[in-house]
Amino acid sequence: MAVESQERFDVGVRDAAGRAVPNQRVRIEFSREGADTFETLGTYSTDAAGLATWNFTAQHQAGSYEMRARLLDFPVIQQARHGFSITAGPVRAIDVTSLGSVTAGSIKTISMTALDSAGNVTLGDGASLQLQAPDTQFQFQPGTDPSLIPL
Repeated sequence: MAVESQERFDVGVRDAAGRAVPNQRVRIEFSREGADTFETLGTYSTDAAGLATWNFTAQHQAGSYEMRARLLDFPVIQQARHGFSITAGPVRAIDVTSLGSVTAGSIKTISMTALDSAGNVTLGDGASLQLQAPDTQFQFQPGTDPSLIPL
């Protein structure tokens, strides 16, 4: 799933005979793969079909994650685990390298990197631009204001 996308997840609770078990409290936790701590996303109750359902919106760094579900009233029952990946989302910002000082007549390269709302570099969205500084005779003319043009 990509940053800013939302997915519906559910976990089923069944008894030893395979029948749905309603009204069971299920705690949903989330962590980056390999981390020692989990963030609690919420506690949900199973419905008549034995399903606890929740929505998850990805607002995290790209990478591999794990979600787990635990029955609160029966902690001896093994928790369910689900691994998934979060990828970069749509472009929400552009990171531009600092231009700094440029000597007259020299060439300066500016790198631009597109980022999503979680700060991930979006795949394939980046560019470099080379600017050549004017020679030493360059000067701004009165009344010529620089302007930004939206892309």
